[in-house]
Amino acid sequence: MVKETLYYDVLGVKPNCTQDELKKAYRKLALKYHPDKNPAEGEKFKQISQAYEVLSNPDKRRIYDQGGEQAIKEGSSGGGGFSAPMDLFDMFFGSGMGGRRRDNRGKNTIHQLGVSLEELYNGATRKLSVQKSTICEKCEGRGGRKGAVERCPSCRGSGMSVRIQQLVPGMVQHIQTTCQECMGEGERINPKDRCKTCNAKKVVRERKILEVHIDKGMEDGQKITFSGEGDQEPGIEPGDIIVVLDEREHEVFKRSRHDLIMRMELSLSEALCGFQKTISTLDNRTLVITNLPGEVIKNGAVKCILNEGMPQYRNPFEKGKLIVQFLVQFPARIDPAVIGKLESLLPPRQECMIPDNAEEVVLQDLDPEQEARRQRQHREAYEEDEEHFHPRGACSARRTRTCSKLLSPTLFFKIFLLLGTVSACLWLKWTPLQVMDVKKKCVWQTGVTVLAFFFFFSSLSVFFITVSCIIFKYTALLLLSWHFSSLFIWTLRRPGSVDYVALLAPT
Repeated sequence: MVKETLYYDVLGVKPNCTQDELKKAYRKLALKYHPDKNPAEGEKFKQISQAYEVLSNPDKRRIYDQGGEQAIKEGSSGGGGFSAPMDLFDMFFGSGMGGRRRDNRGKNTIHQLGVSLEELYNGATRKLSVQKSTICEKCEGRGGRKGAVERCPSCRGSGMSVRIQQLVPGMVQHIQTTCQECMGEGERINPKDRCKTCNAKKVVRERKILEVHIDKGMEDGQKITFSGEGDQEPGIEPGDIIVVLDEREHEVFKRSRHDLIMRMELSLSEALCGFQKTISTLDNRTLVITNLPGEVIKNGAVKCILNEGMPQYRNPFEKGKLIVQFLVQFPARIDPAVIGKLESLLPPRQECMIPDNAEEVVLQDLDPEQEARRQRQHREAYEEDEEHFHPRGACSARRTRTCSKLLSPTLFFKIFLLLGTVSACLWLKWTPLQVMDVKKKCVWQTGVTVLAFFFFFSSLSVFFITVSCIIFKYTALLLLSWHFSSLFIWTLRRPGSVDYVALLAPT
């Protein structure tokens, strides 16, 4: 059960989404709210990056699902305990740092950068504009003038307040919450002494241009880290800015690790009589490929050119293969005047012996996708008709499902639970029985006993049928049945019970 869905809502995905769906949603939002396109949406972009950083990490995502954003900030999924023994000490006596305990390092910020296949092949340098928090230079990160900052008297500088809640007599629980006086900062500043530049936030937002160096052979999804360039906060080390490369599709080439794949169309004459074609590479070179006459290229044939693929990362002089897949284009129709010439050039046709009773049919065009869709619709309609016109088969299927449900262990537990409830009614001396007269009491006990025996013998009959098939698997249920039967016998024969035989016998 997910405790909080804020990060999922920021990315516009469901809590049970996959990593691929997360990545797709992040790419879409990152491109939409990137500061280069929307400078005013810097805070929104930061929220998107923070949500993706947490949810893309399986361990952080598990902690967030269990404890929410507060658990991520505290570094644990407890949500009400203390992440370290020193937390309790700092809560009462202060941490000496003018605020609650924080991580020594700030959070990383992730930025998506779209790159072309040419840039990954040749290498490139891109400029990336980012919005980041920096320590206010006017107040030097204090939030106000020097000496105006005082420790919060309510939480004694810890930023957290604790209240004690009694669960049961003799057991209490300490619940840790954010101090409402200082809003978790551990310190207070008089409004007139606050810094006008940062409004006592200690940090200001500014724009910075980063130069992203894309090396030859880098891949889609590869990360480039700018250490210490993340958001700044007083008293902690800034995090990193991580740039994730997003490879755009190329109109000619498709990358497969170190190889490049392309398709080349050939006419029928080129496939049969040879050809000479050119290929423009990603570094603006021109390659010439030749197929000699007499070397026939089949439709779908695959050939490769060594050392013309993608350069290897950090070893750019080693390259993969350039794989070429040939697609032979056949003419839609042939002029009857040239058919005779083709027959004289091509191998002779194979003669076919046609019997006298043979039937002549017509070949028609067929779309495989349309035919598969038609067969699927026909199969669904056939299954509906089968159930409508052959109710015996449908009833048989329903009986099979019903038997499966009757033989399920879950039903046995329900029956035995009901059986135990009825037997408990007989065994306990209920208060209503004590105020009834003898006649009403006998009638009530007789009805309950008959009902109990009905459920008892019905459950035993179904139970023994099942045990006869899978006796070794349900031995425990057999012992449970004997336990309830013993309980019934003891209940009916205990002293003080009504003599039903004498009661029902004719006088």
